[in-house]
Amino acid sequence: MKEHGGIVNIQTVSKHIAQTLGLRVLAGNTADVFSGNGNVVFLDEAAIKRFWPNLPTAKVIGRSLYIGDKAWRVAAVVDPLRMKPYGLVGGPLFTSYENKYAISGGPQGFVVHSALATNALRKAIVHVVQAVNPQAKLLEFKPAGKIVAKAYAGRTQLGRVFGTLAIVAMLIAAVGLFALLAYRSLVRRLEFAIRGALGATPGRLLGSVLTEALVLWIIGCVIGVPAAYALSIVLASHLPKLGLPAIWVTASVVAGVGVTAFVAALVPARRAARVDFADNLST
Repeated sequence: MKEHGGIVNIQTVSKHIAQTLGLRVLAGNTADVFSGNGNVVFLDEAAIKRFWPNLPTAKVIGRSLYIGDKAWRVAAVVDPLRMKPYGLVGGPLFTSYENKYAISGGPQGFVVHSALATNALRKAIVHVVQAVNPQAKLLEFKPAGKIVAKAYAGRTQLGRVFGTLAIVAMLIAAVGLFALLAYRSLVRRLEFAIRGALGATPGRLLGSVLTEALVLWIIGCVIGVPAAYALSIVLASHLPKLGLPAIWVTASVVAGVGVTAFVAALVPARRAARVDFADNLST
């Protein structure tokens, strides 16, 4: 009986690809792909869930995946790939280079892990490719870092935009807090003068304004943190790969806002501590 087919991308890989990428084998044996016994493949767990969503991972081993008129036997399942193969349309299948059915007439891509310098590695690859097929040409040679950067360019740009907006929002909050506390200090000049005349020290007046800023910060955290998590839950329902913020991220943001509130309150607080008691009482 035929299993789910669908659009897939067949990747030809070397024998130690799982160890090189640090992929944990969840079921089966990736070495079976290189035994030469027919069309054998291994998949990552994400592809398994796409083709057999209701089957446990272990029961997928030995099943056949039909692509066109060819059956591919699943030999192993590995951890989901963090980054899908370049140009991937659907789920990835990995098979050996020796499997002639996996070699199409079009350009072939391959990944090389080496300690050689870029130029030396390029020359070595050209030499090996031409030794296998003198008619073959190396069309494109890119370090993995550039490929990863290209794949995540959109997300990186979006992250920078959101980061910039977050900084702007924090600056606006700091300016607003500064203006509010400065106004409150101005209105309370007479109160500060009376308290100073009754013996309040400049340190206590300074602490009074900073305490007010602390209360505003606590209120903001009590309202903002649950609201941020609620918004994350709503977004995650539309974007499955988006998870809730990590605790350290939340703690860093809360601490950052606290520092911002302290700096914004410091100038009005110092101004309140330096109130001229005699002048303000006379007015």
